[in-house]
Amino acid sequence: RENVLGIEPDLPVTSGLIKLNYPEDAVQSPDGEIFIADAQSHVIRRIAPNEQSTIYAGTLVAGHNGDGDRLAVQLNIPTKITFNSDGDILFIDSANYLLRKIDRTTGQVTTLAGVPGERGQPADGAIANTSLIGWTTSMDWDKAGNLYIPMSTLTGQPGSATIFYLTPQGTFREFLPIVPDPLLSIRDIHVEDTFIGFLHDFT
Repeated sequence: RENVLGIEPDLPVTSGLIKLNYPEDAVQSPDGEIFIADAQSHVIRRIAPNEQSTIYAGTLVAGHNGDGDRLAVQLNIPTKITFNSDGDILFIDSANYLLRKIDRTTGQVTTLAGVPGERGQPADGAIANTSLIGWTTSMDWDKAGNLYIPMSTLTGQPGSATIFYLTPQGTFREFLPIVPDPLLSIRDIHVEDTFIGFLHDFT
């Protein structure tokens, strides 16, 4: 299906006619629904098994107005989407510098990590829900339930990009890959059983 630049109002529409504005990610849930991070429309869209598309989270207005009902909460460039072991949605709200969760039973959005509008990096061992996070558009799980998240402070300085993982206990730990030069940015990350791959820029 063609991805067309534009904004579609919050009305059910056949997925083949959906208009997207820089979609960053699309993932399928175990029950067959597809969720799309429509980044520049500042929403997450859902395509049902009958191919009807609706806005699942966000208001089409960029910003941050706190946590709450998924259709009332403002997002700011949502990018990566994944599911936790309970089947809830985790997503990166990139320009708000937040990791957020949508409870698929209640429809409530909560913040798991980050401070709205403040960019930084967590300290090693810091509690996630009180920590800053940096700019990121990627994350991936390992089999132990750790969520790896590359972050950048966007300073353009050597070493401004770092990989952290969020433990099941809710703390951040720093992951230190062996690389020849300090990392400038990390565009994507992929976790396998025996290795972690990432696409990056060196200084």
